[in-house]
Amino acid sequence: MSGSVRMGAAKVNITPPVGTHLGGYGNRNQPSDDIHDELYATAYVFTDGDTTAAVIGADLVDISLQRTHAVREKVTALTGIPGSHVMLGMTHAHSGPNTKDWGAGLPGATVPYPGGIPDEELTYALPILDPDYLEELENKLAGVVAMAMQGFQTVLGDIGTGEYGLAINRRGERNGAVVNCPRPDGLVDHSLPVLRFDNESGEPAGIIFNYACHPTSMSDNFAISADYIGPSRSFVEDVYGDDCAVGFLLGCHGDIRPNYTDEAGSFRSAVFAELEREGRIMGAEVVKVREGISPKYLDGVAAVSVPIVAPFSTPPTAAYLREALASGAFPDTGRRLPFCKARWAQRILRQIEAGTLADGLETELQVIRVGHLVFVGFPGEFFLEYGMETRTRVKDIFGLDVVHVSMANDMIGYVPSDREIPRGGYEVGSYQDDELAPSHYALGTQGLFVNRAVELVASTLPRT
Repeated sequence: MSGSVRMGAAKVNITPPVGTHLGGYGNRNQPSDDIHDELYATAYVFTDGDTTAAVIGADLVDISLQRTHAVREKVTALTGIPGSHVMLGMTHAHSGPNTKDWGAGLPGATVPYPGGIPDEELTYALPILDPDYLEELENKLAGVVAMAMQGFQTVLGDIGTGEYGLAINRRGERNGAVVNCPRPDGLVDHSLPVLRFDNESGEPAGIIFNYACHPTSMSDNFAISADYIGPSRSFVEDVYGDDCAVGFLLGCHGDIRPNYTDEAGSFRSAVFAELEREGRIMGAEVVKVREGISPKYLDGVAAVSVPIVAPFSTPPTAAYLREALASGAFPDTGRRLPFCKARWAQRILRQIEAGTLADGLETELQVIRVGHLVFVGFPGEFFLEYGMETRTRVKDIFGLDVVHVSMANDMIGYVPSDREIPRGGYEVGSYQDDELAPSHYALGTQGLFVNRAVELVASTLPRT
C-alpha cells in the first residue's frame, strides 16, 4: 500500500424549526413558513496517523469567526483535533437560518436619523436570531465530526471535473452602471469538480462536489431549503446509498449567481420545480464524473490556518459622515441614507472620533491537504477570480488539485477582484449594508490572498 490516509464521514440534520427567520435577503418581512427540503452538515475527517483534519460542508448562509472558534473548541473537546485543522464551509444557501449578527439591530433601534426611521424599515430588520437553535447547531457541527471519526477506514481518492451550466456572471451594466443583471460575456466557471473516495474494497465511502455559484435561486421564498444544492445532493445519495456521505462545498462565487431570467432579461426567482430539475441535471453530472474517476491511495494529511488582514481602501472622512447623518443623504451622490447605512455611518464616525478605525479586517486563511487534493478556504464571498487563480497556480507550481472553498470559517462580506473593484456596483459597496468595514477592500487584496494561499499550500508539503 503506497498511502496511509484513512477517512471517516458522517452527516447530521441541521434544519431549524419552522418560524425561524431566514438569512440571505434583507427584504424578507416574515419568518420561515415551511420546510421544502432538510438542511444538513456533512463532515469528512482525514488522518495519516500523525495529522488529523476535518472538512465540513453545512447548509448555512454564513458563519462568524467567533462562532467558528466556538465550534472548533467543541470539536477539540470531543475528538482532540486541533481547531486549526477544522474547516467549516458554508453553502451560503439563502433559504437557511440566520446565524450571524450583522449589527443591523432589531426594529426600533435608536439611530440618529433626520425625520426618524421610515415605518417600512421598522417592520422587519435582520438579524433575528434564535439562540437556542444556534447553541444546538454548534453542538451538531462538533458532533458530526465525532460521528465521522467512528468510521475511519483506509480510502483511495481522486478528483474529476464535469460541467454544469447554471451559473452566470451577475455584474452586468445598464445605463452605464453596474447592476445585478446578467453579464453573458462576464467571467464564469462552469466546471464541476467531484472528489471520489472509496474504501479498499472499492465501495463508495464519500463524495464531495464543488461549484462556484450563489445559492440564490429563490429570492421570494419563505420555505427552508438548501437551494439547488439540496436536490442535487439527494440525487447522488439515492444512487450510492447511505454508506456514502455526499457533501457540497461552495466555490468562489461572489460575482456569480443562477441564470434564471424573465422575458425582459432581468433575474427572477425560480420555483421549486425548476430546482428539482436542476438537481437531476447537476446530480447526474456528479454521478457521471464520479464513475469516470480512478481513485488511488493518498499520501499524507496536513493543515495550516493563519490570520490575515483584508486591507480597506481609503475610508470616508468624519466631516462626510456627519453631513450624511445630518442631511439624510450621501453628500457626493445625494442618494437617501437608509436605516442600515445610517447605522454604518454612525458606527464608522464613532471609530474615527475615537481613533480606533482599523486599516483592515482580520480574518483567517486556511489550507487542508489530503494527498494531492487541497482544500483552500476563503473567508467570505470571494469573487471567482480568487479561486481560479489559486487553482491554476497551485496546479502549475506543485501539481496539486485545488478545491477552492468560499464562506470558509468566517464571513467578511464581498471580496471583489482587482479587476472588478474600479467598476463599483452592489458587491463593491456592500460594506455599508453589512457594517463590516468603513470602505471596500483595497486594490491588491487579490494578490495578498492568492499569494498567501500558494505559500500555505507549499508549507503543507513534505520537506525533501
